[in-house]
Amino acid sequence: MALVVPVAVRSDVTAVGAVAATSGLTMVAGFYYLFVSNTDCFIKQGTAPLDATAADASMFVPSRTPIILAGSSGAALSIIRDTADGKASLTPVILP
Repeated sequence: MALVVPVAVRSDVTAVGAVAATSGLTMVAGFYYLFVSNTDCFIKQGTAPLDATAADASMFVPSRTPIILAGSSGAALSIIRDTADGKASLTPVILP
């Protein structure tokens, strides 16, 4: 993973469950965001409203696997669990 500097004060935590939830953090084009969850989940990025599903057009993210998302891919992030409830965080980052 590339070196990233998190802006933790802007981090948003979302409960991940059997019903798709949308992160409270609006992503902005030109900025990057670190996503990580403590449970296996599926995510879908785009324009709100949107719902992640365990199917095509959503991305599987294994538990505790940080990924970088580009705000230019959409302002909203929807998250749904794979098999167990948990929590996920979305944090703006600076890429030095």
